[in-house]
Amino acid sequence: MKTQRGFTLVEMLLSLSICLMIVLNVPSIIRVLKIPVVSYNQDIAVGAKQLADYLLVSKIKTYSEDIGYYDEKGEENTIIFDKRRLVKTPGYEILITDIDDVIFFEKDAYMYMTITRGQQKYTYMICDLYRKQEDYVEE
Repeated sequence: MKTQRGFTLVEMLLSLSICLMIVLNVPSIIRVLKIPVVSYNQDIAVGAKQLADYLLVSKIKTYSEDIGYYDEKGEENTIIFDKRRLVKTPGYEILITDIDDVIFFEKDAYMYMTITRGQQKYTYMICDLYRKQEDYVEE
């Protein structure tokens, strides 16, 4: 008698169910593997807020390409653009990374900062330049 070579019905159903599970899960696996590129640049807004917090309680000495200021303790600090980063010195506290250019300017007694990253420009108001009158005497 000849032995039959082939699959039984149970083997065929098992292999069909495994193939079906794989085929049905492929779209969700592809969706998980496709990680969207996020270009919100939220780090720039966070860095601008951090810089505004530093300048809120400070006395600004100079500003143009960088900012020189005295903090609430009277210590001199500088915000510089170095190696595509906005950095607070002394020390080397990085506020914003991966930027192409930064410009500080005054408009209507407020200081603004324009940051360029790629083809995009972002402008933030970082402080007011109001100066308390020195001759004012409190009673």
